[in-house]
Amino acid sequence: MVEIQGGNINRDQKSKGTIAVVASDLRSLVRSRLDLLLLFQKQGIKIKIFAPYVSYKDASYQKILRKYKIDLIKLSPFSKKRVFGKYFTVFRSFFRLIRLFKKNKITDVITVHGALSHFGILAAAWAGIEKRFSILGSAGLVVPPDTTLGKTKSWFHKKMLKRMGHLSTKILVQNQKDAKLLVKGNLVPQEKIVVVKGAGINLKNFKQEPLNQITPLTFLYVGRLNREKGFVEFCEAVQLVRKKYPGMIFNAIGGLARVPGKKKDYYQELALDSGVNYVGDVDDVLPYFKASHVVVLPSYGEATPKALSEALAIGRPIITTNVSGCEETVTPEKNGLLVHTHDPWAISQAMVYFIETPEKLQEMAMASRQLAEEEFDVKGVNTLITDTVFTYS
Repeated sequence: MVEIQGGNINRDQKSKGTIAVVASDLRSLVRSRLDLLLLFQKQGIKIKIFAPYVSYKDASYQKILRKYKIDLIKLSPFSKKRVFGKYFTVFRSFFRLIRLFKKNKITDVITVHGALSHFGILAAAWAGIEKRFSILGSAGLVVPPDTTLGKTKSWFHKKMLKRMGHLSTKILVQNQKDAKLLVKGNLVPQEKIVVVKGAGINLKNFKQEPLNQITPLTFLYVGRLNREKGFVEFCEAVQLVRKKYPGMIFNAIGGLARVPGKKKDYYQELALDSGVNYVGDVDDVLPYFKASHVVVLPSYGEATPKALSEALAIGRPIITTNVSGCEETVTPEKNGLLVHTHDPWAISQAMVYFIETPEKLQEMAMASRQLAEEEFDVKGVNTLITDTVFTYS
């Protein structure tokens, strides 16, 4: 049973319409924003979800939406046949969204980060919907990567961000650095930006858990297994640590990414060769958090990682990078350690620090939980989002 998390809203402030929530990934939406959807519903708002649907991975999440009587309108899954296959699918979905918004008499649109965010806002404008809100993922993509393809994607993304900034009523970003980046790049006006702490974390569902007293130490990587999340550096760091401390345990949970030009199980083999136990992509992460001593995510950039919010909530020290979204989850040497990106040696030294000073674990675990309660409680996050939407609806 999910307990609805969020603030109280004066009933006179409520919109009586239907809100369309446009998401690029149904699983991610349900796992990170269900509390928000239920809070809107509690206020008498009808919610309709518009998202790509893949039966083999999304069926269980559709059941959850049915349980709470939230409508799901299925869009075509993203194509993976070519480099820009996803964008061809998005263009098709754009025109369908215009028709569906009109058919379902949508009064407000909220897009939740991903490939459909830009086009969801544009479709809402074309459908004549005046109240348009976007919850952005990491804005770091506006910084061009060092490849021709990366620069092309970044150029396109930047153009769409600027258009979305013009068309949106409000844009919600998940950390201060991304907000400054959008304003400095003249992409979104300052007055349209609202900063929220990610999706927040339900502190009733994620209670503080005692640290496992059994040694050796267990380090847990949580996130998609790809280069952008720093998984390669994590594996390289593990190899360095194992030379000095071969008995430590290193686990990884998350989905497998594909690497162009390499075999399908590239990252799985990398994990195996490095001494990392790849568990798989799991729905229930709690048992793995409970079994861990330290959570590691050496990402290149995030909005606000859900995994790190969860690590804070159950009380685990964190090793992560000093980049937007990640650094907000760590007060250095109080509840974890920050390292530079692309630096396996620094990651290894951070892990060695905990191995050699295990007395710091309990102190940092308590500090993590305190930070979760003070800054990442989903109640505060949801209240800010609903207040923003109702103020302009």
